[in-house]
Amino acid sequence: MGLIYKEVVLKGDKGGGRFHALWDNGSSESFIRRDLAEEVGTILKLDVPREFEMGKGTLSVEESTGILSVQVEGYNLFWHFLVVPNLSEELIIGADFLQRWKIKLDPESEKIIIDPKALKLKLVTSK
Repeated sequence: MGLIYKEVVLKGDKGGGRFHALWDNGSSESFIRRDLAEEVGTILKLDVPREFEMGKGTLSVEESTGILSVQVEGYNLFWHFLVVPNLSEELIIGADFLQRWKIKLDPESEKIIIDPKALKLKLVTSK
């Protein structure tokens, strides 16, 4: 059993890029490292800084991305990420994203499970 890492493509108003994402259902929110957030989209100031309990103490977050296109395993989803200047990972996909898109994690096989039927109710794609 291990950590689940999958590559995702993010696209925003400034461009796009491939990122190595940690998929973590123990993280309540989704985070992106600041330097990478700047590459893909406009960074927005939060009205009030938010604090999160992390393994090494409290993390204060003051910025987020706008809505970004998130491409993973052939699906084009969307989300916003909280911006952290010195995040140890490029990107952390948290429980907020997983719950919204009804994605499950299988830590034993280190796979993410996306149910196309669950997405169909939430997302209509143009052909």
